[in-house]
Amino acid sequence: MAIHDASDTRGLPLFGMQKTFISEVALPQEHAGPAWWFAFHRNRLLVEVVEDALRVPCRERFEELGVTVVRQHYLGRYDGLPCHAVELADESLPDGMDFKDLRQVYGLLEEDLFVLGGRAVQIVEWDRTHQYCGRCGSRTHTKEKERAKVCPQCGLHHFPRLSPAIIVAVERGEEILLARSAHFPQGMFSVLAGFVEPGETIEECVVREVKEGRGSSHGGVFLDISWIKQKMPNAAEYIKRKLPSMYHQFKQLADIDITEQPMEVGPTTHYIMGGVRVDPDTQMTRLPGLFAAGECAAGINGANRLGGNSLSDLLVFGRRAGLAAAQHAKRSSTPSVDNAQIEQAEKELLAPFSNSGTESPYAVHRDLQEVMQNLVGIFRTDEDLKKALAELAKLKSRAAKLSVEGSRLFNPGWHLSYDLKAMLIVSEAVTHSALARTESRGAHSRIDHPSVDPVWEKKHNVIIRESGGMSRRELPIEPMPEELKQILAAESD
Repeated sequence: MAIHDASDTRGLPLFGMQKTFISEVALPQEHAGPAWWFAFHRNRLLVEVVEDALRVPCRERFEELGVTVVRQHYLGRYDGLPCHAVELADESLPDGMDFKDLRQVYGLLEEDLFVLGGRAVQIVEWDRTHQYCGRCGSRTHTKEKERAKVCPQCGLHHFPRLSPAIIVAVERGEEILLARSAHFPQGMFSVLAGFVEPGETIEECVVREVKEGRGSSHGGVFLDISWIKQKMPNAAEYIKRKLPSMYHQFKQLADIDITEQPMEVGPTTHYIMGGVRVDPDTQMTRLPGLFAAGECAAGINGANRLGGNSLSDLLVFGRRAGLAAAQHAKRSSTPSVDNAQIEQAEKELLAPFSNSGTESPYAVHRDLQEVMQNLVGIFRTDEDLKKALAELAKLKSRAAKLSVEGSRLFNPGWHLSYDLKAMLIVSEAVTHSALARTESRGAHSRIDHPSVDPVWEKKHNVIIRESGGMSRRELPIEPMPEELKQILAAESD
């Protein structure tokens, strides 16, 4: 369906609609009477529940429902009645109403209203995600007489965009292949289809499609770039030139030629923005004499790392850590060594050779990967994170029973058994922090809390060892030094 709107007063039946819809940007002033209200919170539609039926609210004044409106858009007229798209501030429910995902109401709403609901949610999501200019970061303004957000500084226009869908028709003579998902009502089937929902990123779409049972056998999706050969000559050489490392990786590791075949892909963790708490000037941790820099240290990245800055991070803060470590060494006397601690560390390190347990470090490691990928992946929910903590507790018990064979020489199983201790600590720390941060910010995405919460702009999650276990604290973010404020102010000018 087309989303670009101007002052169009012609009757345009949208795809799949039976009655006339007139696309407009401004509500005629002379109108009085009922209107259709497509109200959303987190892309879920507010509907009236009447016995077993669902209805879109149709009334003159929406505010009489007692809900808080963040933004509102006039869409046009459907069968003579105005239609409005509304974003709600919270999940407060008026009596006799409920929030439903659009796909949940398919077949339960009138088909025309379902189509308009799809249009409305895309307008709401477009407006929510374009409050600031994507080019210069300035606050955008809504343009008069046109469905557009315009930047007053650089003049960039932002128009609503379609969410694409891929429909695959598999035919055999006069028959067509249909499929059903686990969440479909009894007796409902569909053509094979993949959708990017309004407001979704491609990564979110992949995760959702996999969880709904449409993923590949390895929990991913297939990406096919071989179609380009239909559009240009020498397409294979072009792909190899543009994606040399990707071509060689798939060819060498999976024997897949991406110039001819689809490749299996999926979203995964790439970089940890958190890390060991360090002093910003010296990079020294809270343990005197221990310094950290780069990805292992909490530092400059905030909620999301700028692409390509990890090497700069290492060079700048690695140098800072080295200089500070040298100064610390000059000032410090030779530390005393506690032989009892050394003996205890040696005992723990060699324990897998004498353990009577039967747990393999490779099996525990594989199961840890599965837990973190499936339950604490790049998109998270309260339910999954709580389940992950329970699974991590089981894995810690299994890790205490690790057993390895062979000698100490080049024994990767033994090395892994020791590494698992740190992996489990980091996994638990990440999960506790993700569960507490009930918002989405940067690389942290909570499906059940998709918005940014201003409360978290002023505090950090800090994980500490306390009473032999792990504790989480929330500490305020220190104010930016005045000299840095002046540098940023000068650059912005």
